Amino acid sequence: MVTFAPGKGVKGADRWFGSGYQGEPLVTFLGGMQTIPAGESVFLTIDLEPGVQYTAIDFTTESKETFTVS
Repeated sequence: MVTFAPGKGVKGADRWFGSGYQGEPLVTFLGGMQTIPAGESVFLTIDLEPGVQYTAIDFTTESKETFTVS
């Protein structure tokens, strides 16, 4: 789970990740977990703020879901 620096998004963050995190951070990591074995469950608790845009990223499947808390 991440938030992006103002004016930045997934494409800019992908370049930043690919650079080995060189330069000014474009992403704030709020929490995450490693690969979860089949049949296992993991719970992650994160305090989310209203009005902030968040993105959940699955680095294994490269899927991304962006949402804003109301």
